[in-house]
Amino acid sequence: MAMNHDILDRLAEREVPPLPAHFDRSVHQRLNQVLLVGQFADLLFRTLPYALAHFAQGVVGAVVFTLSGQFPVSRPKDSTDSRENPHGNV
Repeated sequence: MAMNHDILDRLAEREVPPLPAHFDRSVHQRLNQVLLVGQFADLLFRTLPYALAHFAQGVVGAVVFTLSGQFPVSRPKDSTDSRENPHGNV
């Protein structure tokens, strides 16, 4: 952990150069637009489908429980065999 503190201390002491003269407002606006589009694309194509899939699992579980009275529990296929006979002896 000490190595991380050394790196952070060295970075804290470094001087940040000023913006170049040709880095004007239009560059700022174009860069911000590209970053914004990238963030929205990430949200739309990665984050929302992931969140919706996990939300749907809960909704389906609630519907199954409502209709059947039993909550679906997934178990590993080999878990019952290994608990009954962990060494494989008959």
